[in-house]
Amino acid sequence: MKIETKLVKKEYLKLLFYWFYSKPSVISISIVGLLMFSFSLLYFIGFNIPFGNKPYFQLIFGGLIIFYIPLLVFITVNKSFSSKGKLNEKIIYDFSEQKYSVVGESFKSESLWNDYHLVKETNNWFVLFQNKILIYAIPKASLEDNLSEFRNLIRNSKVKSKLKK
Repeated sequence: MKIETKLVKKEYLKLLFYWFYSKPSVISISIVGLLMFSFSLLYFIGFNIPFGNKPYFQLIFGGLIIFYIPLLVFITVNKSFSSKGKLNEKIIYDFSEQKYSVVGESFKSESLWNDYHLVKETNNWFVLFQNKILIYAIPKASLEDNLSEFRNLIRNSKVKSKLKK
């Protein structure tokens, strides 16, 4: 099965934010950062919130957590798309029952299904994890009418997967 795709920056950014903020540890840290920032901001506005000292640290640290981390994701994606990176290229995926190949304008990769760590399906994407960091993102729109065939191919490959029904 061949799939041809080209990533769109806006959609890829949404995917990375979804992926990043779906982790329980990131959600927990974000909640702590939001609470730190909110309570220290309320203190400086004039609400009577009991702090031992003025909460400069909580304000700065909480602000870094809730503003800097998303900004870093945004900057990283913009940099990846603005450089002559692989994300800008048209990519052709070729999947069989034993292996897969990925061919871009400046690269070619071929491997076995066993090399995948996980295949996860979201509302708009299939995300193929080679490890916990390296992913291939395939927009569902590029599958057209082959959605169920692709799901069956993944199920038959015996790779760990989280697919929709």
